[in-house]
Amino acid sequence: MSRSRQADIWLVILALLLLTAFVTPSLNADLMWVDEYFSVGNVGGILRVPYNPAQVWESVSQYSPQHVPGYFFLLSGWVALTGWSVFTMRALSLLFALLTVALTYRLGAAWLSARAGAYAALAMSVSTLFIHFAHELRMYTLMALLTVFLLWVYRRVVMANRQPRWWEWAGLFLGALSLIWVHYVSVIVVVAVGLYHLLFVPKNRRWLVVAALLGLACLSFLPWLNYLLVGARFINVEEDTGTAVLGPVGVVRLLLNLFGNGGLALLIVLLATALVAIRRRGGRDVWFFTLAILVLTLVVNAVVPMINENRPRYLIHLWPLLALLVGLGLTVLESRRYTRLALLLLALWLVFGVRQVIDPTLLAETDGPRYTRIMPPLRQIIDTVNRLGDEADIVVGFSREQYLFNEVKFGPVAEYYLRDLRMDNAFITLPDARSPEQIRTDLLGAVGSRLDVWFAWEPAVDAETLTPYRQALAEDYTLCVTPVALPDLHIDHYQLSAFDCLSDARPDTTLAAFAGGIELADLKLAAGEQGPLLAAAGWAVDAAVPPETYSVSLKLWADDMFVAQADYGLRAAGFGWQMAAIPLDNVPPGDYQLTATVYDWRTGAALSGQAGDVTGEIVPLLTVSLPLD
Repeated sequence: MSRSRQADIWLVILALLLLTAFVTPSLNADLMWVDEYFSVGNVGGILRVPYNPAQVWESVSQYSPQHVPGYFFLLSGWVALTGWSVFTMRALSLLFALLTVALTYRLGAAWLSARAGAYAALAMSVSTLFIHFAHELRMYTLMALLTVFLLWVYRRVVMANRQPRWWEWAGLFLGALSLIWVHYVSVIVVVAVGLYHLLFVPKNRRWLVVAALLGLACLSFLPWLNYLLVGARFINVEEDTGTAVLGPVGVVRLLLNLFGNGGLALLIVLLATALVAIRRRGGRDVWFFTLAILVLTLVVNAVVPMINENRPRYLIHLWPLLALLVGLGLTVLESRRYTRLALLLLALWLVFGVRQVIDPTLLAETDGPRYTRIMPPLRQIIDTVNRLGDEADIVVGFSREQYLFNEVKFGPVAEYYLRDLRMDNAFITLPDARSPEQIRTDLLGAVGSRLDVWFAWEPAVDAETLTPYRQALAEDYTLCVTPVALPDLHIDHYQLSAFDCLSDARPDTTLAAFAGGIELADLKLAAGEQGPLLAAAGWAVDAAVPPETYSVSLKLWADDMFVAQADYGLRAAGFGWQMAAIPLDNVPPGDYQLTATVYDWRTGAALSGQAGDVTGEIVPLLTVSLPLD
């Protein structure tokens, strides 16, 4: 292998490594936005059971007729193999992106030169939009991959100096078929191939076979045609985004600005240099397909408005072709002995790309980033309150993003994450249209008389906006501590005011000990507003105690006669407070004995306990005089 060939291979490996390094940290960095959630819903993610192809077809036709089911077939198979974590689901898009970069090199090597293909691979690997879609749970990197694949296999089939192999014929048909079934917009690529085939390829038997295969691929779409007519009614980009659709000039400007990572002048220089090679067959072909696909996209956008500043995704099929033109421009400079200039321009290209990866302001207002950047750090909230709190608690939180907690297709997006939350929640979308009185009523109704409330908020939210919620909580609760105070997240711990902020540290005392490593360290009593006796018990549970096995029963007795009780599940290992509300309906004033029993809720078998000198299954704790002072 020549040194030049080795250098080309190392450049491609560098491109793949760069793309992997840029994308992998982001696979689980942000929450899914609504379109990604639709992807998950269409393959069975609501119940976490992968759909079979028939179920995918039914789901997409019913809930997402503005799409075709090809990508969802693949995604359903992928989750069946890898599971339902957001990281692994998004990794499918990264896989498609890596294959796109590798095949762009192969296409460039076949059409232009190995060096041009290697430069094109590098150009793709630092494209900020391509990197974004490589981490998004959508079909756009698959569109780019299939575009490159169809062009690559088509070239192999129509080469006049060789007889195509069977797999190349199959690849041509499957490539065209897949493009048609992955997205409506990617049909443009098949049409562009058809135009090239009509204009430039000799009309012989091979020409007829290619035309027939492309035609059969297009005919396969007929079963979905009725759904297309339904889905077309859902395409209203101005209504969805509030941003005007771009005309031809605006689309071209957006395309060049995004592909150039903001370095528009650099891209124009490289494209102008690539024009020098337009008379070469490979250069002519790349330019033809680039311009043909661009013009067809502009025509489609004029008929069905779909591209604006928020939605550049419908241009992604042009990315490999533009990368090839960049590679062509650099190799033209090298061929004219401007090697140092070519390397300087390549270095500048990489700098522009890396700069956008570090600070992707270029994509700030595109769909996806413009939603996720204002979402709260929900997973961090869930992990934190699960660690600090108890199942009987509630977390109150807020989102400035409209879809996270509100009902959409397949339910609120947040439901996918809230399955991991161990307590109830009251998450609120801001701005809140309810009156302060309604906010108070709803929030106090959700909180009830729990012992602990976790109040999660972002410093980016104006303090005055949160005032009605804090005022409502302040009626019954005291802000005790803020265990999390980060630049992007604060979590306040409120506790029922009747107990005056119980300490998280275990006291030295032990009121009762039960078999297996369960101890009642402390007990606080208070009168509830609606009449019950509130008993906050500080339990210390050994790590050896099996979780979700035991329950606690607190009972009141009057002269060995049972009066009232309250039961709850024993906390997990560690120390913490749990509150019970013992009903006092028809319980007259007087002195009562309060006892505790720990039992296996599945069998009813009670553990032996001890308090002082008394042992047994029902352990006396203290005498309670009702009503409490």
